[in-house]
Amino acid sequence: MILLARAGLDSYRRAHRGENPRVDQTLVDLTTVALRYRTLAERGHNRAPGSATGPPSRQLTTNQAADRAGVSARTIRRAITEGRLPAHRVGRTYVLDVGDVEQWHRGR
Repeated sequence: MILLARAGLDSYRRAHRGENPRVDQTLVDLTTVALRYRTLAERGHNRAPGSATGPPSRQLTTNQAADRAGVSARTIRRAITEGRLPAHRVGRTYVLDVGDVEQWHRGR
């Protein structure tokens, strides 16, 4: 979070949200890694997330998850709020794991 604020990426994200999906995804990925790092640091781990376990799993926004599952973004958000699809918030955006979306889609 400090990285995003100090580098000016947080204000950039707010000013340019939705203009370029690849930039949006990169900023979501940076925020996700920062949150994981903070969680590990609070638990006393001294390594960055994914440093020994491989790359972090791919994260999706609700729109990307909807495209992948062939449903509307509203259906994805409804599944999240009803607790049928795990997700976490990054700012005002839900972030979902690819595996969770695929499992949810297969179970429909």
